[in-house]
Amino acid sequence: GDTENDGNRAGDGNTAASGTSGRGGDGGGIRANSGVAVTLDGTQVAHNVAGTGGDNNASSLGGRGGDGGGASTAGNVSVSTSRIHDNRAGAGGQSVSSTGGNGGVGGGIAVSGVASAILTLDDSEVADNAAGSGGASSTSTGGGGGAGGGFRFAGSEVSITSSLIAGNSAGDGGAGNSGGTGGSAGGFDVVGISGSTPSIDVTASTIRDNTAGNGGAGSSDGLAGRTGGGQISDSPSAVVTDSLVTGNSTERGGGGLYLIDSSSSIANSTLDTNFANGGGALWVSGGVLTVASTTFGSNTAPIASTLNNEGASVTVSRTALVDPLGGGNHCAGDVLIDGGDNVEQEPDGPGSCGVA
Repeated sequence: GDTENDGNRAGDGNTAASGTSGRGGDGGGIRANSGVAVTLDGTQVAHNVAGTGGDNNASSLGGRGGDGGGASTAGNVSVSTSRIHDNRAGAGGQSVSSTGGNGGVGGGIAVSGVASAILTLDDSEVADNAAGSGGASSTSTGGGGGAGGGFRFAGSEVSITSSLIAGNSAGDGGAGNSGGTGGSAGGFDVVGISGSTPSIDVTASTIRDNTAGNGGAGSSDGLAGRTGGGQISDSPSAVVTDSLVTGNSTERGGGGLYLIDSSSSIANSTLDTNFANGGGALWVSGGVLTVASTTFGSNTAPIASTLNNEGASVTVSRTALVDPLGGGNHCAGDVLIDGGDNVEQEPDGPGSCGVA
């Protein structure tokens, strides 16, 4: 039958009157050490909280928040017909005279520490989780918000099939003389670690209504985090097929997806009603991207409502780019390659993407 892991909390870091503040404990609901596989089948992991970093009343940094509000692992994770929801990574600790502690990563799930690690989500939901907020600083810079509101993965391979990643948020930056930077990737953050470049396959899934972290308040406010939906870095194979990316938002770049130095493809999918300051649906920085049989519509940004290309080779075919909102045309940045049979509609005349 179904099992439930609900309402647990990892330990908080110690408060320091001198020296270094403690780090918040990882894994509010589940903590698995290196090499231990975690299997969740018909399971609910909910309302768990990783530990808060310790405050520092001396001249050192605030403690870092714990990772993985729902689960923190250093091995393979398999999630099937399960719900990971309403979990929270740890907030960073405050500091009197140095930088606030950074927020913990992976509000729902954090996977890190083993280059060969694999994360599988099948017919499951990762929803309404939050990465940790940065700690405040009385005289210096606020801590950075944690990345990956739904999950943060550092390892070898991610597979997401028939699943929902929704309503998650990256952590806000902490307040300070200078505000801390908001966390990136409200939905998910996929990165490599030493000895591994991660592949990711998203099939028949929905990524919606996720948000990046806001910058912290200060005499100079911190930058917001990148991308509301998903961020993928240094991937030799990042594939999105038969999926919907919608309603994700950031005050920075890449509302739906942010692809960094990856070999990526998007096919038979829809990216619509996402919001950003640039690249409303998509920001591509380096690497290669092919887009086929996909619809971009009603995405919003003052610059590049659909796609901002920063030095990538991007080929678009059999794709519709319609209804750009927010004052920006569809595309900005480097020129795209027209693979043929595209439709591009803009209010100002010829399409800015140059692929129709």
